[in-house]
Amino acid sequence: SQEQVEYISVAEWTDDVRLLGEKETLGLYLTGHPIERYERELSQFISAKIVDLKPSKDKQTTVAGLVIALRSLFTKSGNRMAVVTLDDRSARIEVVFFADLYALYKDILEKDLLLVVEGEVSIDEYTEGFRLTARKVSTLDQVRERAKRIRINLENNSCSDNIIKQLQDLLARHKQGECDIQVHYKNSQGKASLLLGAEWRVKASEFLLEQLQNLCGQEAVAIFY
Repeated sequence: SQEQVEYISVAEWTDDVRLLGEKETLGLYLTGHPIERYERELSQFISAKIVDLKPSKDKQTTVAGLVIALRSLFTKSGNRMAVVTLDDRSARIEVVFFADLYALYKDILEKDLLLVVEGEVSIDEYTEGFRLTARKVSTLDQVRERAKRIRINLENNSCSDNIIKQLQDLLARHKQGECDIQVHYKNSQGKASLLLGAEWRVKASEFLLEQLQNLCGQEAVAIFY
């Protein structure tokens, strides 16, 4: 008789896990790009997408992208510097970190990490393409430290007492920040927009946003600067 195979039910992969698996297996992102989920947020503080960059002598430009390549090398004086390739789905650009900047930020220069970089765009004399000379770099969570507000939309199908209690417990675990919480509440009786008091301000982070999205829905949560 044919042996019956029993399968174990597991949770569906998140987009990030699926895309990372594609990158590790195929060398490229096949069904999307990890930066997509952040584009609405990033648009609030970047100067332009990489494809639209122009030389900016003496002018600071802010871009965001995934680190897809990283190489370090020694200067003539024996100090270590780095060249990072950023990808924001629109294009790629090489970002140069001279020795002083590399020493300051080397701990957050990691492959597959989303970085926000400020610097000057110039023409690379070797490739004749553009390059960015870094002046400051931050992780997305570091940028979020200056976020002003997280908005949470609660629709008819999520306004149960249980959801409200879970939301209260979740926010209570992330207090002691500077980011306001605004709740848009709607049910069959009416709707209201509530700005929670200062005692409910939170520290905005990827972990908190993911938990809010899991509880209330991905499209129900937005962050503002």
